[in-house]
Amino acid sequence: MQTASSVRPQHDKPLTVTVEETLEFAHACSGAELSKTEEQQFVLGFDEDNKAAVAAARALRKT
Repeated sequence: MQTASSVRPQHDKPLTVTVEETLEFAHACSGAELSKTEEQQFVLGFDEDNKAAVAAARALRKT
């Protein structure tokens, strides 16, 4: 059993992360490809429009 006297205080500073770094990390974690579920959301337009929308969404994911 530890007592309070044997626990070292933490003097570590939290790491700071920029917004850009956060977005890059989120993008890397979420994957650069659209899931089938996401692709199935593009169904309300004409076939050509839906295909163009999926292509645009894929392009945005890769950037």
